[in-house]
Amino acid sequence: MTVQTKIIGNSDGSLTIASGQDDKIIKNIADLNKREKFQSRHGTYKGDSKFGHHVARIPLIVLEQLIRDGIWGDKDRMKKWLNNIEVQESWRTTKGKL
Repeated sequence: MTVQTKIIGNSDGSLTIASGQDDKIIKNIADLNKREKFQSRHGTYKGDSKFGHHVARIPLIVLEQLIRDGIWGDKDRMKKWLNNIEVQESWRTTKGKL
């Protein structure tokens, strides 16, 4: 499940960091989440103040982007990101809103 990262030297002297993760791994995570979402006895989020329920399984490459964007570690922004079902449905393991 590792993320491959390359540092590329550009002709102007700047650097570009390119990261990637095997598409098969990402698809397997999305498939596992889909099965869990519809077969789990927890069909909806039953929230608590400690975020003690498993509500998502996120590939490392996506986590890396969340960290860069400042979403990871910010409870409110993470909740908003996870509730954007049109975009994040593949990573959710439960139905409903957080």
